[in-house]
Amino acid sequence: MANQRRLADNVAHFEAGHAGVPRKGAALLQGIAICGRCGRRMSMRYTGPNADYPVYCCRSDRDQEGSALCQEVRALAVDALVQRVVLDALLPDQIEIALAAASQLEQDSRQLERQWALRVERARYEAERARRQYDAAREPSRGALT
Repeated sequence: MANQRRLADNVAHFEAGHAGVPRKGAALLQGIAICGRCGRRMSMRYTGPNADYPVYCCRSDRDQEGSALCQEVRALAVDALVQRVVLDALLPDQIEIALAAASQLEQDSRQLERQWALRVERARYEAERARRQYDAAREPSRGALT
């Protein structure tokens, strides 16, 4: 069910609220940048002598209606801002909280593993006990046949 939801979300259908799948490339938001004017997905264009300067382009109006580009934004400036926002969110106290939460999750996981190990051990014991009882019940009948 989760896979079907993910596949549905990967379809680039903006009107239905599907963002689509991120794309491979040098820009940080490649494949997931949304135009601030029209709300459609922005594509990438690389400029410069070696095509090493990414630019986010909203070509939807041009591609669908034949009009001018909606907008273009240099990716380096946008990516730098996104990096700053993310790093600001990761202040030392936030990192400590995240590490504490990860430690708690690890402890919970170990406790669950121990509980399952005990259940398996108990099931093995019960199976061995049942086998011994079965064997003990069969022993007297063997002697009666011979």
